[in-house]
Amino acid sequence: MFKKKQFGVGGAIVFFLLVASVGFAEGKNETRFGIGLQATVPTIGISGMIDVTENVSVQGTLGVFGGLKIYGGRGIFRRYEDPYRNAYGYVAISAICYSESSDFGKLIKAATAIGVGIGAGKECNWQTWSTKLPPIWWNYEVGLGYWSKNEHTDGFLYPIAGVGAQYRF
Repeated sequence: MFKKKQFGVGGAIVFFLLVASVGFAEGKNETRFGIGLQATVPTIGISGMIDVTENVSVQGTLGVFGGLKIYGGRGIFRRYEDPYRNAYGYVAISAICYSESSDFGKLIKAATAIGVGIGAGKECNWQTWSTKLPPIWWNYEVGLGYWSKNEHTDGFLYPIAGVGAQYRF
C-alpha cells in the first residue's frame, strides 16, 4: 500500500511539472532549462527547472535517502531586476514518504505527508562577476510551510530556509 501511495504522489508531481512546462513553454522562442541541487527544508535533492516565461519557472526536486523519499514541485515568480539577479516569490507542494524496515526486510512502519509552502528569495548568476564564468545561478530563500497530519504526527507549521545552485542552459 505504501509503495502505491508513494508512486502516486511522485507521479502526480512529475505529471504537473511536465504539463505545466510543455503547455506554457510552447509560445516562447527560447526556453531555458536548469539542473542542480536545491536544499529548501524539508525538500532536499536533485532539481530540474524550466522557464515558462521570462518571469515564471517551474521546478521539481527529488531526494532519495534510504527509507526517506522526497518529491517536490514549485512555481517561481520572479521580479526581474537585471540579467544577473532577481528577487522571487514561490509556492510549493511536497510529499515525504518514509519507511522503516527490520534487518530482515520486513516493513515496520511507513508514512506519507503532504506539505505546502510559500516564500521569497533572491537569485544571482555567477556571471555577475565575470562573463567567463559558467551560467550557475545561486539562490537563498525563506518562507513558511505546513505538513499534513498522518498516522505518526500531527500537522504542523514550520519556517522554511533554503539554498540552491542551478546550471542553466
